Amino acid sequence: MDVKGKQAFLECRRQLAYLSERHRFQPASVESTRATLAIPFRQLLMIDRRKEVRSMKAAAAVLILTTIATAEPATAISRYESSSKTCASVQQLIASERAAIFRYPSRGGRIVLYDRYVADDGQCGSGDYAARAYVPTKDNPLCPVHNCKSSSIFNPH
Repeated sequence: MDVKGKQAFLECRRQLAYLSERHRFQPASVESTRATLAIPFRQLLMIDRRKEVRSMKAAAAVLILTTIATAEPATAISRYESSSKTCASVQQLIASERAAIFRYPSRGGRIVLYDRYVADDGQCGSGDYAARAYVPTKDNPLCPVHNCKSSSIFNPH
């Protein structure tokens, strides 16, 4: 019997003692006393369980609503060809959109490479930082931008 069950049992006994003093109620035997206490005790346990279920449902609802309210809206990230843009336009796109994906050909020209470039550390995940990177553009083969890198013991930021 848990603590709440013991409390309910003790409350039933207290009420029975009150009735016996107040109304000269005397149960005929120990068995009739148990029978008298059993019905209210079971009802109290059922009420107690219903309260627990309600409180658990309320807690789950609050947790779900909090998660929904604090979640940031998912936004689509734009994709661009960096080799068709100038360095200034690439930097302006990143600054205005806060993050963008740029595709560009490899140095050999056979493979298309891509990466996500960001305006600052705020667009990186926890434990990541915005590191200097370069993308080839129409007017500059090494246009300076930032992309996210993970911090580590060997590469602290």
